[in-house]
Formats: sequence, C-alpha cells, structure tokens
Amino acid sequence: MSTSDNTRRMPAEWEPHAGTWIFWPTRPEQYLYGSASDFSTVRDAFQKLVDVLCSFEPVKVGADASVRQEAESILGRRATVHEFPLDDAWARDAAPTFIFENNDLAALCWRFTGWGGRFGPIEADAKASSRIAEGMGLLIIRSKLALEGGGIHSNGQGTILTTTPVLEDPGRNPGVPSNELQEQLATTLGASHIVSLPRAYAGDDTGGHIDVIAAFAPSGAVLINDCTDSSDPNVEGSRENIRTLKAAGLEVISVPQPEARYAGGDRLAYSYLNFYLCNGGVIAPIFGDKKDDYFCGLLEEHFPDREVVPIDARPFYLGGGGIHCVTQQIPRA
Repeated sequence: MSTSDNTRRMPAEWEPHAGTWIFWPTRPEQYLYGSASDFSTVRDAFQKLVDVLCSFEPVKVGADASVRQEAESILGRRATVHEFPLDDAWARDAAPTFIFENNDLAALCWRFTGWGGRFGPIEADAKASSRIAEGMGLLIIRSKLALEGGGIHSNGQGTILTTTPVLEDPGRNPGVPSNELQEQLATTLGASHIVSLPRAYAGDDTGGHIDVIAAFAPSGAVLINDCTDSSDPNVEGSRENIRTLKAAGLEVISVPQPEARYAGGDRLAYSYLNFYLCNGGVIAPIFGDKKDDYFCGLLEEHFPDREVVPIDARPFYLGGGGIHCVTQQIPRA
C-alpha cells in the first residue's frame, strides 16, 4: 500500500525524544477494581514512573484543576505540571500522536470516542490533544478516523502495526470498508505498509489495542505475545496474530504471557508488550511473575544500548491499562 504524502512520518518510539507526556490520575472511581487505599497505590505508581522517566528525559504532566496542586506537591520540580481539563489518565490515547510533517514536529489529533463508546465521560479527554498541541505551538493535523495512540505502532520506516478489532470497530469507524480504513490510516501517518493483526487480547478494555499485543524492535523484528497455554483464551488469537506477521514478511520474537490475573471477576490485561522506550532506557512492566526476569533479559537482548528498568505495572491495571498506556512520547525534531 502506498501513500501520496511522503513528507509525513510517524517516528519509531526508540528514536530520540524531547520528552514524555503523562496525565496525573484524576478520580478514584476510574480505578474500578480498587479501594481508596488502592488509589493511593496508583498515585505512588505514577510518582515512581515519573521519577524513573525524569532520569532519562524531561517529563510533562497534564493535570486536571482538581489534582494540579496534588501533582505539584508530590512531584516537586522533577516534572513540569500543565493544568487543563482531563477525565482520565490515559495519555497514550487522549494526547496527540506526534509525527513529523516536512521534518517539523506536528500533533496528530484523532477523533476520540472513548474507545468506541466503551467508557465515559470523555468531554475533556476529547479536547486534550488539541489543548496540548496549541500549548506546544504545533501544527495540528486532525484525522477523521476514530482511533487512539495505543492502537498503532510504527517502525519509523513506513510500516504501521494495528489491529482489525480496533480499526474496524463499528463503535469507532462505522460503515467504512476495511480497505478504505487502511488507506486513510496510511495517508494520515505517511505510511507505505499497514499490517493489521486480526485478534484482540483477552481482558483488554479498549477492544484490542496493539500495544498489549506486539511492538517493533530496532532490528525490524516484531516482539509478539506468544500464549502457549491451551486453556487460555489468548492461545488461538496469539497463533493467528503470529501467522499474520510472518505472512507479512516480518521476523517474530516470541514474548511469554504473564500468568492470568482477575479482579472483580474480570481478567486484567497484564502484558509484557506494554513496555515504554525513553532516551537510553526501556521501562519494563513486571507483575511479580516467574517470567519477569526472562522478559527483562529479552529486552536487554533486543535493546542492547538501553538500560532496562523494571517497574511493577499492577497498580496501573486497576484502571485497565499499563505503562505504555499512560505515556506518550514527544519526538525530538
């Protein structure tokens, strides 16, 4: 698939960053599986993540007016806090996707629908990407597609990973044919190749984000969740996704799946693929699982020029997402 706009490019996450956006958690009730004490644990997890990231690159923290003072008090001068209305803490999805337009940094603002109408309220989050872009003084590119940052990965060289359950979700882009959706996505991101994986990840509240399923490595290979438990609901989807990658000519690196965990009767979408790359570092989600050390070794192997920093990701999943879900990289222009 080709695109007519080759002056536009979505950089890979491992390319140099000017910084990272994070949103400070706003309302305890968003963490449906937790109590008030659990929400304190969530705040502690955000603080730990900001502290770690600040050792690698600048961090911008978006905060609703109701929690701005709290964020400033907890974070001190380690990060810069920016006040604007927010409903939730998923910066990956409500912040802009930053791309290059004619080699200049630009803010791509997707049409935000609350993950296909699955969650609300979204009034503030739907405007967050524009507010951020305007505050940064960036060119704004508005997409007609309903999508989120967690629904795409780029290798920086024209190939985009996404998933069919998200791109073709009738709650996001109803009535639009598959080929037209892929063409729109390619044009929007300046991509030449879209690889859409057919199956979602069990327990993923978004309906199937790629950032809990797979991620590119700088070698061009794709790290992919490889479920080997025949009783797990991910096993068939994992096999089908791997077959799709291989059929697209991509090398596959198998990543084990953490042991399934549940809260309130719901499966938590624990995934090792939800790691985050920063300047000189890899923030590795760990889960108190016997596979944690093996996974960190995989990251050291495939990102040899980076320090692997494990962080307990379980508190983030009280709200339904992980480390990659709460971060959004700002590429260095």
